[in-house]
Amino acid sequence: MSSLVGDVWTTGLVRVFRRQQAALFSIVPTIHDVLLPRTRQVENLFL
Repeated sequence: MSSLVGDVWTTGLVRVFRRQQAALFSIVPTIHDVLLPRTRQVENLFL
């Protein structure tokens, strides 16, 4: 019984982790797209 609960726990944690990971990977490109043009503008100002 306890091993079954452990398996369910592990599966649940893995699912949550994967979901968080997917969310993270969808957020990162957005941040990249937002920050990159700004850094380019700053570079243009200084160069």
